[in-house]
Amino acid sequence: MTTNRLVRFRRTAHARSAAFLGRARRFLAEHGRSLFLLAALPLGVAEVVHQVDVLAIQPVQAAFFSNACNWMSGFLAAANGGAVQAGPAGLDTSALVFNILRGIFILYVAYSLVQVIKSARDSEDWQATARTPLIVILSVGVADLVTTLLLPAAEGAGATGC
Repeated sequence: MTTNRLVRFRRTAHARSAAFLGRARRFLAEHGRSLFLLAALPLGVAEVVHQVDVLAIQPVQAAFFSNACNWMSGFLAAANGGAVQAGPAGLDTSALVFNILRGIFILYVAYSLVQVIKSARDSEDWQATARTPLIVILSVGVADLVTTLLLPAAEGAGATGC
C-alpha cells in the first residue's frame, strides 16, 4: 500500500510541476520582455548616475574649435597691445563669440535630431531629412580638424575660456 501511495504522489507531483512550468512559460512568453527591462533598469540607472558623476568631476575638453578660439584670443590680445578685452563673466570677446557659435550648433543638431526622429515615426523618408544635418556636422568636424592642423598651438590653451 505504501508503494501505491508513493506512485500516486509522484504522479501528482509531476503533474503539478508540469502545470507550474506551463504557467511559467506562458507568463514569460507574455511578459518576458517587460521582465528583462525591469531587471535591467537598476543597471541602467546605476550607469547613468556613474556617467553624471564622472561628467561633474572632469572638465569638458572636447569643445570644437578650441584651438581656433585660443589662437583668435592671442591674436586679438597682440593687436590690442597685450590687453584682452573682457566680456561678461570674465571671458574675452573671442571666447564669447565661439561659445555662442557652439551653442547655436548644439541647438541646431538637437532640433535636427528631433526632426529626423519625427519623420521616422511618421513613416516619411527620414534619410532625406537627416542628410543636411549630417553634412553640417561633417563640415564642422572637418573645419575643426583643418584649423587644428593649420593654426599654431596657443600657449596656455584653455586659460581664456575657450
